[in-house]
Amino acid sequence: MAQFLLPLSLLGKTIPHGYMPLESYATISLLILCIGMLFNKRNVRLSMTEFKYICLFSILLLVTQIITVFVSKIVQPQYSGSSISSSMKNSIMLIAVYVLFYVIITFMIQSHDDIQRFFDGIEIAMWILLIVCLAQLIYIKFGIGKELVNFVANLFEERGGTAISTWYAQGSYAVTTGRINGLKQETGFLAAQLLIVFIPYLLTRLKRSYSCERKKIEYKIWIPLILIIIILFQSGSTTAMLGLPIVLFLTIIIVVKSWKKVFAVVGGTILVLIISMIFSKSFSSTITRVVFDKFTFSNTSFAQRMGSAVTMMKIFVKSFGLGVGYNNGGHWSYILAPNFMRYNPEFNSYWPLSGDGFFAVLSVVTGWLAQFGIIFFGTVTYGIYRILKITGTWLESIRDNTIGWMYVWYLRFFVGFTVFTILMSFDWMHPLYIVVFLSMVRIFNVLAQNDLLEDKI
Repeated sequence: MAQFLLPLSLLGKTIPHGYMPLESYATISLLILCIGMLFNKRNVRLSMTEFKYICLFSILLLVTQIITVFVSKIVQPQYSGSSISSSMKNSIMLIAVYVLFYVIITFMIQSHDDIQRFFDGIEIAMWILLIVCLAQLIYIKFGIGKELVNFVANLFEERGGTAISTWYAQGSYAVTTGRINGLKQETGFLAAQLLIVFIPYLLTRLKRSYSCERKKIEYKIWIPLILIIIILFQSGSTTAMLGLPIVLFLTIIIVVKSWKKVFAVVGGTILVLIISMIFSKSFSSTITRVVFDKFTFSNTSFAQRMGSAVTMMKIFVKSFGLGVGYNNGGHWSYILAPNFMRYNPEFNSYWPLSGDGFFAVLSVVTGWLAQFGIIFFGTVTYGIYRILKITGTWLESIRDNTIGWMYVWYLRFFVGFTVFTILMSFDWMHPLYIVVFLSMVRIFNVLAQNDLLEDKI
């Protein structure tokens, strides 16, 4: 059943007025699947060690969230954020989401065979998403398949609040705006999804293929990889434009093993791009539009992102230990917003500077620091560091055709792209990210218990 974890996690759309992701189609589907497994009386082993860590993190989160509300009311006279009850509700909901998903993942990943099925599920989910994106791309480029794109969107497309309802006025985001979004509420979130979840899988398979020195081309790797690169470029989002060079560079490093050849290929690619921009006005205008124009303050979206990051860092500096509480920074961060944001049309349209106006967190890492503080953020970071350190030693004793090797390299790429992407904004509470992250923790424990008993978190 582990092969269904990722495909079902794509369904992040929530029921009307539902709490994301607790009341999403993904969570409901996975719960039904688990109940079915219980009726089949599958033998499920629960680890007390894992349960202990879940309790520890839950208590740490709840306590720090409650304390931070008291501290904020004392040290910030102008504070108008959440009450104790609201802070507890947010914290309990967050804890409930992670505990529920970890129980579901524990039920489904019990052995090496389950781990293999989990990776098979990544490929299934990837192709489902690519088919949806290709249908959108065909409509955008050729005007074919509008009804199909809108039909899929009406069933499964995640959509933001009423402030951005105009994005879906013609039936879907892709049809209305002419940009690819997959099943997400906007194109930047799709780019993050591809970079964090699916690119690591393809790079891992590519690395395994070239480490075995196979001479034939692996079409099952190259076709989806090329399609994702095309989709990222066509999406034109800031996240995609920053992530594309990293994807291309890592691909070259894996395929071309000599550093001299790597630099030669990179240099040749840059030279071809420069020549193309000089002699092709259409190509030059495309590159200017989707790359250079993205990173100027005349671009209201980029200015908004920079302003949000600056504001969150100001909040973090003022309450670096415990943060200001989950979903709580926006209620009073407008006080610390930089002046250049106060004249930003995007800010004034969606996040007004008045009363308890909502302030968007457009940089995940600064948002985490501002909301959770260095204590909780540092604890989670240390846990991830320990896993990376231990799995690094595994490479010395496992072969490149084992599931352990596959896991280690996927984990490394997954963490690397996550670290890069959290500089921007994406819906990190989406079921897909929660499932992948918690599955990495679960798989680590399954492998450690079965193969390397001395290595534990």
